[in-house]
Amino acid sequence: MKKIIYPLFFFTVLSAKAQIVVHAGWETGDVYQTVFSHGSICSPWGATVSDSVARRGKHSVRFELNASDTICGYSKRAELTIPTSPDRQDIVWYAWSELLPEDYAYDTHNELHFQLHHVSKYGPPLIGLWITKDRWKLVHTFDTADIKNEKHTIRQYDLGPVSKGKWVDWALYTNFKLDSTGNIRLWRNGELLLNVDGANFNREDGLPQKSPYLKFGIYKWPWKDYAGPLTPIKEWYILMK
Repeated sequence: MKKIIYPLFFFTVLSAKAQIVVHAGWETGDVYQTVFSHGSICSPWGATVSDSVARRGKHSVRFELNASDTICGYSKRAELTIPTSPDRQDIVWYAWSELLPEDYAYDTHNELHFQLHHVSKYGPPLIGLWITKDRWKLVHTFDTADIKNEKHTIRQYDLGPVSKGKWVDWALYTNFKLDSTGNIRLWRNGELLLNVDGANFNREDGLPQKSPYLKFGIYKWPWKDYAGPLTPIKEWYILMK
């Protein structure tokens, strides 16, 4: 059994004055509120409010994904989605905190916990935070020529081993551009892990794509074809700030 406790999340767009685009929590006991879509939760246990795990407030959201669960969105997943994109496509901040319990099992299969997904039907997620073999990895996939080419640039950044049994704070800054003015930064516990300059966004039909939308939860695409013997159940908790 795996548990991921993921209790804090907020989503901010910076313009001339900082603007909080999403500000919500689960203290009311409502998983979806008016913020999240139901489309990537396909079981009664996929996302439920928990009162046993919290960092701020008294509640969190518990995600559960079983290897035997039905296909959900063409794969095996239990994710909440903010279906709308920010109005601006340049500077956006994301921040969250999580706790991987000490019994979080080693797994050879990839899993994705956080993704910024483009609005087009073409290509993989623009940004994904993965765990593979007990190591965090940020995967950035884009095409400044045309996302429909299927000749994407793929950059993978090893972020080191996962920490179990203690809180970890993440902050992600994105400035998506088709030219050299783009920038992506990632902090963990206040330490800057990544600071990558340069073109980093998708072009489609000659124009920059719309801003990506956010998904978070458990996305375990290898389970679509092979459930594997090691991790039949995964659990994950989150709490919006």
